[in-house]
Amino acid sequence: MAALICTSPESVEAFIGFCIAEAAALLRPREHIVRALTDELLARRTMTGGEVDAVIAAAVAAKAAEDERQRRLDWRSRETSAARLVADVSLNVRSSAPKISNTCKSGRVPDRQFRHLDR
Repeated sequence: MAALICTSPESVEAFIGFCIAEAAALLRPREHIVRALTDELLARRTMTGGEVDAVIAAAVAAKAAEDERQRRLDWRSRETSAARLVADVSLNVRSSAPKISNTCKSGRVPDRQFRHLDR
């Protein structure tokens, strides 16, 4: 087929390389299905359409369950991290909050803070 589309040996190789890359890109997100089908075909040697459908359905369900489990673990980790951050921030605010003062060492309020009010 590549020889029908391409005119030179170099373009045939480039086209075949493109096809391999496209096939990999199409299959990568569905790798769990491909692996499940491969395992079943190696074990059974032959499968009917119904058996293929059942293997695909089981692989999709297993992947969805694993993805949900991982989402919940990630969420739990984020909650723990957020709680730790809140605890650290409130600890730091209580223990090392700077004392804010509008006075100089002499005890007077500096004039420059209020220059904008004279305008």
